[in-house]
Amino acid sequence: ESASAATVGSLVSYDPPAGTAGSWWRDRAYAYDQAAAAVALLLHGDAQLQPTVEAILQGVSAALVWEQDASIAAAPFYWDVTSGAASATRFTGAHAWVTYAFALFELLTGSREHAATLDALCGWLAARYDNSTDKECFVGGANVAWCSTEHHIDIYFALSLSAWLRRSDALDSLARAAAAALVGPLWHAGEARFNQGLGDSSSALDCQTWGALFLLGHNATTGAAAAMPASERGERAASALAYMHSTFYAKQQAPA
Repeated sequence: ESASAATVGSLVSYDPPAGTAGSWWRDRAYAYDQAAAAVALLLHGDAQLQPTVEAILQGVSAALVWEQDASIAAAPFYWDVTSGAASATRFTGAHAWVTYAFALFELLTGSREHAATLDALCGWLAARYDNSTDKECFVGGANVAWCSTEHHIDIYFALSLSAWLRRSDALDSLARAAAAALVGPLWHAGEARFNQGLGDSSSALDCQTWGALFLLGHNATTGAAAAMPASERGERAASALAYMHSTFYAKQQAPA
């Protein structure tokens, strides 16, 4: 069955063997997977892969849900490549990855073909920021009140790169807000690691690893983290990774 014109270019996220239960996944394209594939291909740097990147981004563009006179665009969590039907669910983390992929495309290619799309994706992220004094963080989606640590890392990189491309003080301020949350309420000072989210001190593997990348990453000195010496950021990254090793690896290797 051929893909609809609306989803041509999208990559299916799974290839289960024939007859596998739940074979409906076969036609699903998840937003995160599209973005991660585009980022990987862009960073590979092979010009021969450029058409594939452009096809992926065209497929994502076709799946976006446009709001407010096309000034804001939301990335569905997934869509069907044969019918074009998209999920009503939209999560901030997956959306931020899509935003980053479009920003990276513009940075590395110099093309502004998707400039309006990037601006609209940033607009949706901006609308997720809750500046109430008990939060001051980005909520997890249009109907999700919780603020996720992992999402904030995704948001930070997406908005900081977009802010640089646009020379936008507004986007830079939002990137700073994400950074401030990560080095503030999303950090567990007592255990020297990242929390899973705001008001949720659970520990999660991806929060420690992605959190360390945030602390060590390029331009990670934005905003609140700017007042934090590089040595302290390095110490926090080391402690988060040490916690990851002792909690998620070493315990699993201990003899029964």
